[in-house]
Amino acid sequence: MRKQEYFSDGITEELLNSLSRLNDLQVAARTSSFSFKGKDVDVATIARKLNVGAVLEGSVRRAGNTVRITVQLINAVSGFHIWSQTYDRNLTDILKLQADVATSVARQLEVKLVGDETAKIELGGTKNPEAYDAYLRGQQLNRKVDSKEADYRKSLAAFDYAIRSIPTLRRLMQGGASTLDAVYYAYFRHIRPHRLESASPNRG
Repeated sequence: MRKQEYFSDGITEELLNSLSRLNDLQVAARTSSFSFKGKDVDVATIARKLNVGAVLEGSVRRAGNTVRITVQLINAVSGFHIWSQTYDRNLTDILKLQADVATSVARQLEVKLVGDETAKIELGGTKNPEAYDAYLRGQQLNRKVDSKEADYRKSLAAFDYAIRSIPTLRRLMQGGASTLDAVYYAYFRHIRPHRLESASPNRG
């Protein structure tokens, strides 16, 4: 469903971010990976254009507070599956699920996970699915190619809700700051800084 697109895109990006933190793994950039979204392109062609040896594909389905993630790791040369798995979890465990998927992919690719490497993809969990959903909505609104002032304001409101609910997740604050920067340069750069204070997310 298109109305859930923000959710599947957000989860996909979070997995890319988790895997890209590993020193022994080279992951294609988000822009390059997402350029094949919705296109009928074979794995060999995708792998060649991205210059990768394996392709991770899958699907995200959400029903209420339940999410199903199906992932497949495919050998770019042979076209055969290296590994596949389906995960059914409650949305309250979504961050732990992302870490589990990233860890499994890394192990299938024989990436050595020790010490700080494991910590890079262990994101913990959240007991507030509404807050995480707000974070993903904020990301989508912030990245729209044709974002208008109303979109930025909705994005800020979504990040503000997420930050207030899960203040320990640093990337939520980074997302909010990114949106605030975009709003400032698009609409308010000629206004004195103190006039923007009321629009800043409350980090207290």
